Amino acid sequence: MDSKIKLAIVSLIFFSVLVFLPHSHGRSLPHRCRIMPLRTTEDRTIRIEDFYGKPLIIVFFESTCLACQKELGVLKKIKNKNVLAISMDAHRQLLEEFLKKKKLPFPVVVYSSRLEKCFGRITRVPTLFFLSSELFVTGSSDSPLGKEEIARALEKTPSCHCNF
Repeated sequence: MDSKIKLAIVSLIFFSVLVFLPHSHGRSLPHRCRIMPLRTTEDRTIRIEDFYGKPLIIVFFESTCLACQKELGVLKKIKNKNVLAISMDAHRQLLEEFLKKKKLPFPVVVYSSRLEKCFGRITRVPTLFFLSSELFVTGSSDSPLGKEEIARALEKTPSCHCNF
């Protein structure tokens, strides 16, 4: 078999495992992560457990990242979902200017190293985590996903009646 075909098959399997983990293999978000207070850019305190009952997409992003901007645009269009955006921006001023222009309809939190205990070290943006309505991690991706890929991941997320 040609090495390019083998590489394509292995890549496809790897991507499928990362993004489309079935619920039965999803891992529960630790309790300390569910109740950890997170301060939004609008100076509100939220917790991940506040999203219990509806599927949740958590996206780690940077305001200067073009792929992140595109991903956030797609996430703005999804109906019947919860989104929590976590900014990895090093400069708060850049983030504030970005948020004024984009007017995201979901909460934005500035990254804290405490989040590494919940999601591991984030080395690439955008990084997405898909959580079921019971806050089980059902999938993740550390590369940009388009509308179709996000829709497929949401279909695999229990209790999701999401559409664009």
